[in-house]
Amino acid sequence: GVNPLAGCLPVLIQIPVLISLYNVLLKIVEFDKADFLSEINKHLYSNSLHLTAIPQTYFMGFNLAAKPDQWQQAGAYLLAIPVVTGALQFIQSKMMSPEKPKVEGQKETQSEKGMEDTMAQVQSQMLYLMPAMIAFFSYGFPVGLSLYWNTFTIVGIIQQWKIAGAGSLNKYLPASLQK
Repeated sequence: GVNPLAGCLPVLIQIPVLISLYNVLLKIVEFDKADFLSEINKHLYSNSLHLTAIPQTYFMGFNLAAKPDQWQQAGAYLLAIPVVTGALQFIQSKMMSPEKPKVEGQKETQSEKGMEDTMAQVQSQMLYLMPAMIAFFSYGFPVGLSLYWNTFTIVGIIQQWKIAGAGSLNKYLPASLQK
C-alpha cells in the first residue's frame, strides 16, 4: 500500500528548476558586461520583456551569486549556509523514515531477518550520507541555489509534519509535539 514514487517525484520535478537556476546565476556572474544584456534580449520573444540593465543578484542582503567556497572575499557568514542546508536535509530525512514498530509474537525466518537488517543498514547510511553530500554540494554552488533548496526543504518539512507527523524524529520531541 505504499507508492515508491511518493518520495522521488517531488525531487524529480525540482531538478529542471535547480539546473535552470544554477545556469542563470552562473551566467549573470560570468557576463558582467553589456554583451550579457544583448545575449539575454536576443532570446526574449517580446520587446516589452527586454532588459535595460543587468539584473542585480542581491536579495535581502545576500549576493545570490556568491559561493560559500569564496567566503574569504564575501564573508564568513556564507559558511553557515551549507551547514543549514545539511541540517535541514537531515531533519527532513529523519522525519520521512518511519518509526520502527514493535511487533510481539511475530516470527521471522533467518533470510527475512538478514534481508531486513541489510536494508536497515543501507537506509541508516543514506540518512547521514545524503544530507552531508548535499551540504558539500551547496558549499560550491551559488547561495541563491542553496537558499532555494532550503526553502523547498522547509516546505517539505512542514508538509511532512502536517500529513504524517515527525516519523522517527518523534523520539527526540517532547510528548506535546509528537503526532
